[in-house]
Amino acid sequence: MPEFSQIDYTKTILQFEKEERAGRRYKLGDLRTSIWLKTNNINFGDVKNISNKLPDPRLVIIGEGKLSGFYIYSHVQKKCYKNTFSKKKVLVEK
Repeated sequence: MPEFSQIDYTKTILQFEKEERAGRRYKLGDLRTSIWLKTNNINFGDVKNISNKLPDPRLVIIGEGKLSGFYIYSHVQKKCYKNTFSKKKVLVEK
């Protein structure tokens, strides 16, 4: 998994909910999501490799703000991975 690193599952899932309410969580199929994916050159070979190891992979794109990035998570395994192209750390608001 050279382009992804494991991050804190619980804190990240809570942050996803905040990002959803703020409108920064992009939906697959939207034009802005397609533009974001093309601009950030996500390696879908890596996405497939990680997804195959998870029983219930979920993909999340936060397109704006401090948490901007591409995420893969599993509720069953309680694991979350973030694409490491971003130099920004995952910050969780309290």
